[in-house]
Amino acid sequence: MRIGFVINDYDREEPYFTTTRLALQALQMGHDVYYIAVQDFSYTASEQMGAHAKKAPAKKFRSPKIFMETVFKEGRNL
Repeated sequence: MRIGFVINDYDREEPYFTTTRLALQALQMGHDVYYIAVQDFSYTASEQMGAHAKKAPAKKFRSPKIFMETVFKEGRNL
């Protein structure tokens, strides 16, 4: 399953936030995890909504802090 987590801002997200812990747990359960910041949403000329997302790499992480740092710095932008 693909799960997108909407956050306020990449710079304000902390490892202890529930969003980060839920995203890490979903990744460990085998889901595709995406982070979408509010500023990544857009409204197109064709009257559709869209967003850019950062995809978490499918690998094991030892802590929420390492997970978050990896996703925000190395995550694939989609």
